[in-house]
Amino acid sequence: MTDISKVKYRDALKPRREPYWHKISQSNYLGFRKLNKDSQGTWLARTYDNQTMKKPQKRLGGFLEFPDNLRFELAQKAAQEWFTHLGRGGSTEEVTIQNVCDNYVEHLKQKGKEKGSIDTSKRFKAYVLDDPRFANATLSKLTPRLVQAWRNRLSNEPTKAGKNKGKKRSDSSLNRDMTPFRAALNLAKDQRLTTDDFAWSKTLRPVKDADKSRDNYLTNTERNLIIEASPPDLAQFIKFSTMLPLRPGAIAQLTVGDFNKVQRTLFVGFDKANANRKIPLGDELIKFLEEATKNKLPKARIFSRSNGSAWEKHSWKQFKEIAKIADIKSEPTLYSIRHSIITDLIELGTEYGTVAIWAGTSIRIIEKNYRHLTASHSANALDRLANNQSGVA
Repeated sequence: MTDISKVKYRDALKPRREPYWHKISQSNYLGFRKLNKDSQGTWLARTYDNQTMKKPQKRLGGFLEFPDNLRFELAQKAAQEWFTHLGRGGSTEEVTIQNVCDNYVEHLKQKGKEKGSIDTSKRFKAYVLDDPRFANATLSKLTPRLVQAWRNRLSNEPTKAGKNKGKKRSDSSLNRDMTPFRAALNLAKDQRLTTDDFAWSKTLRPVKDADKSRDNYLTNTERNLIIEASPPDLAQFIKFSTMLPLRPGAIAQLTVGDFNKVQRTLFVGFDKANANRKIPLGDELIKFLEEATKNKLPKARIFSRSNGSAWEKHSWKQFKEIAKIADIKSEPTLYSIRHSIITDLIELGTEYGTVAIWAGTSIRIIEKNYRHLTASHSANALDRLANNQSGVA
């Protein structure tokens, strides 16, 4: 084999399309291609797949930004990284950020999350793929510095929709727009398109406590005032929200067939997380659902708008205006109802595990966001214990 390790040897090579190969290890080679006498050459890596009996190659580039005496060492290092990637079960396919995003959107479609795929595709187009250079960057060359630069650009970019359009992006908005990109990259890792998440594991961490400002607590009186000020269809939707801490999106998807009066359960088939769960129902919830499902077919939505259409995120935005009419000062959203109900359940001493099942979240999240509420319960329990002991003869 021709020696390509030194500049003088590479300069003396005859131009040709077939690369000059240098053996790095068993079945693994580093190549140097020189197409004409004035070319500085490009580098390639090649391996041998024992299963497919093919010889996949990877273009490594020219490393022209570095002195020519360093290029062999740099090319050899890049080749070795690719060989290591393949050795861990990584794919030989060259994947770009565009491919990663498209792959995740298709993944959501295949899982039946059509609406989620549409929303995700819009976010990718608006915030990830709007920069062609970043969109065409290969996953193998993604670095923490590149990802951090993308995050900084997103953080500094004004919001493009909603009531805060044109204003500085909030931390909660930043988290919301980073989430699908992080999920797309993680899916690519799971599918062995890459074998490590070094480039984004830390740089795409969400901002902590970004959503605290949205957790407006509504008292029972305030909830009733909002229900009274709402039109009948929304009032029924909100009333149910005050009885079970489901996400609004999950409530909107409930069908008559999900309510089993005999078993006294409600099946939550669609949710942001922890879908396909059964929730045992008490007498009041059963009575409420019996009324809500009366004369409806099994596939019909339990809660629908007055015109017969399904509830969707945009259709309950009127909640904010109704809250103003009801003279609620805290500017709550429909999600504030869920937060308020979870708060009440914790303050009533309900076990974290039970609340987590009802709310469709994890015990860890409940503990993280509501642990402070149990301090008074602990104190009260100790007081009761002390009082009981003092009464013992």
